[in-house]
Amino acid sequence: MKIDDLIDLLDSNQIENKFDKLIAERIIEAERDWIVSITDLREFIIILEKEIGNEVTKENLELLLLKYNKKGVLNNSWKVESVSYLLDIFEWTGYSNLKLVFESLSNRLISIQKTPKIEIIEKKGFPTIKLYENHFEIKAIDYWEFRGFKYSELKELKLVNPKNNWWYRLYIATSWAGRVFAGDDPIKLKVIKKNNGDWEYQTSSKYNLEFRKVIMEINNRIKNTIANAV
Repeated sequence: MKIDDLIDLLDSNQIENKFDKLIAERIIEAERDWIVSITDLREFIIILEKEIGNEVTKENLELLLLKYNKKGVLNNSWKVESVSYLLDIFEWTGYSNLKLVFESLSNRLISIQKTPKIEIIEKKGFPTIKLYENHFEIKAIDYWEFRGFKYSELKELKLVNPKNNWWYRLYIATSWAGRVFAGDDPIKLKVIKKNNGDWEYQTSSKYNLEFRKVIMEINNRIKNTIANAV
């Protein structure tokens, strides 16, 4: 995984696991304090292995830190800071080798970056929905931009017919525009948050199995997130 990708995931707050977030932050700090720019995690490990002459274990990093401190060279002060950040990482993982830590973290975070698995096209009258590992994005004909929702923030997604609401029936009875609108068959997709706030998106009244499957998939992910948090 590239260092820039790691920074992007942190900046966009897509890393939900607190330990993964701490590890990613330490890696970025360590890279910034190293004397040369590093492109990706694999390159970082190769550089450290050359410096150590062996695997990048906690014990070997501690020996490398002692070596840098003894030399007293000005350039080594930055390396001391960098290695210190890397040693912090071992507090949040069961691995004894930093290479395994980096590989494990990369595998988990790459899944967040994957392209959307499912997309419903707006031109069919349905919202455009993009599914990611920990969140989804949605845009409909009544919204200009995509809005992202984390599964962990939500209670459920629900399709509702506004005609079933008392305020809509009152609107029909008292408004000319409402009576014209009553000739349509509007359906809303309601995104309900845990705090009972919600967002509504216009969708088509036509039955679409693919669209229903997407809603079901999102609700299953919300349920799994709630279950894992218990």
